[in-house]
Amino acid sequence: RKPKRLVSRRFYMLQGLPGVGPALAQRLLLRLGSVERVVTADEAPLMQIPGAGPKEAARIRELVCRS
Repeated sequence: RKPKRLVSRRFYMLQGLPGVGPALAQRLLLRLGSVERVVTADEAPLMQIPGAGPKEAARIRELVCRS
């Protein structure tokens, strides 16, 4: 079921990334400010967020950058 509210849809979208659950999705949005900034961030800023270590950052970058 797809959420109706914009904020909920942002969390829903981020939770589709590998290794991202509800808590990490919230921390990513709070720290980086938008879904766009999360998916375009390099590994270094992602790793600064509690719960997003090198493995999670690499998996997110791999999904977003691979064609």
